[in-house]
Amino acid sequence: MSLIKNPEFLSKVSERMKQVALEKDTRRFDAATIAQKIKSRVIGQDLIADTIASFVARKAARRNKKGTIANILISGPTGTGKSEMAKAVSEAVFGSEEFMLQVDCGNMGTSESGLAALIGAPAVYQGSSRGSLAEYLTKTKGEGVILFDEYEKAAPTKDAPLGKMLLKLMDEAKLQSQYDMSVLDATGCIVILTSNLKQKELAEIAKQISDADELELACKRILGDAMAPEFLERLDLVTTTGPLDPESMAKIVMLHFERLAKSHDVTVVDVKPAFFDLLVAGAEKFGQTSARGVIRWLGKACDDAFIDAVNEHHWHRVIADWNGTRLILSDAGPEN
Repeated sequence: MSLIKNPEFLSKVSERMKQVALEKDTRRFDAATIAQKIKSRVIGQDLIADTIASFVARKAARRNKKGTIANILISGPTGTGKSEMAKAVSEAVFGSEEFMLQVDCGNMGTSESGLAALIGAPAVYQGSSRGSLAEYLTKTKGEGVILFDEYEKAAPTKDAPLGKMLLKLMDEAKLQSQYDMSVLDATGCIVILTSNLKQKELAEIAKQISDADELELACKRILGDAMAPEFLERLDLVTTTGPLDPESMAKIVMLHFERLAKSHDVTVVDVKPAFFDLLVAGAEKFGQTSARGVIRWLGKACDDAFIDAVNEHHWHRVIADWNGTRLILSDAGPEN
């Protein structure tokens, strides 16, 4: 009998091709790696980092081809790292932030025209396109992280255009582009929704509960009268970030400071004692503004010093000091 008709031979061919597919799959669903990546980028949220990492790893291991890898809602106070967690998951699982599409729902509105920016408009209309989400799924072949930031601003009800689309995406892992009516696959995607709903209530329970399962039950109870039941049913994990303590705020300021330095091609190798007052001032800003506001404040206080260090002195390794209003830099000399 020809080997191509031999069941045992065909079975071995199938096994080998599956093995090759796994070897080519560069995604990483290791809970420890995902948790470490989140914690390196998000300060003061270790419980939720471990919860998300463990959940994504477990869900990926037993996932089927019917739905997405995971649908996750992260609620909680503004500036506590919700969006940053999505970026960290993308980097940990798919190797880069480039595999994440961020949809700013606050700029979408609740009309069909806002949704068209995601799924396109019929090709017969002048200036129409496939839409950013449809293009993303085509480019990534249905794999990556899709972040719907502050989703409730564009989908206050399940009947809102975005709400209907989200329900189908989370349930069936499919998206139909209105540009050419093609149906796109999203079975390799992790869908993350962030929300500012019920901030005060969630902040309180986050301080009181340290068990992940109990926290999820409490979150669902609190969000139950603010979200459509259909949404809660399709979410695999519902959790919340907790309020930040002053030390965590100071660490976040330092994280953004180092990113700002890197953007100027500068490495801060040491700091003077007064520099810690910059971190104190930044932490105090958290109580007055958003995380974006803190970043803008840092830029105003520090950009000029970095620009001067590079352009005037050609310093790229520096020691940082603070005079109460602005950053002071001095040369750290070449690396030994």
